[in-house]
Amino acid sequence: MIIFLCVFSYLLGAIPFAYLVTRWLKGFDIRKVGSRNPGAANVITNAGKRAGAVVVILDFGKSLLPVVIARLLGFPLWAMSLVGILAVIGHCWPVYMHFDGGEGMMTAMGVLVVLAPGEFGIALAVAVCAGFFARYLKFKGWFGSRINLGSVVGFAVLFLLLIHWRKPVTLIIALIILTCLLILRQLQVSRTHLEDF
Repeated sequence: MIIFLCVFSYLLGAIPFAYLVTRWLKGFDIRKVGSRNPGAANVITNAGKRAGAVVVILDFGKSLLPVVIARLLGFPLWAMSLVGILAVIGHCWPVYMHFDGGEGMMTAMGVLVVLAPGEFGIALAVAVCAGFFARYLKFKGWFGSRINLGSVVGFAVLFLLLIHWRKPVTLIIALIILTCLLILRQLQVSRTHLEDF
């Protein structure tokens, strides 16, 4: 059963909602505009907030659903974490899109809100505040983005909370793996973007 759920989670995570939604609502390929990344941020920038909101909800839900199913079936924490991680891998490296997907932030959040809801809520609030104040800090480069700065602060706070409240090691390892996957995907996207110029 766990193998079936893992395969299901990857294939669900791999559904390119950013591509499908912009095709359906706007009639263009999101991979050919803006940053050319099939993710929610690019959709919001180039297809509007309505399309972006739909993509955010779907990208969030496609990882949340399999993890919730794993919990309802009584699977242990390591299995729930594995299922969530595979959904993020599916989003970032989808088989349907030649393994070139989005950056994975919303999909990772869908996993974390199930595995560590309390800590995630606090970290998200801090991340939003950090993103809000980023405009006044005048950082340059990658950290100049409110989303990027907020993400870094949020994940750091979440990591510290899990350690401080002595949460299971399995959960901490899952967070580390998710963070590494997001960093790897961000590096790939940044490198591709630079090559386009």
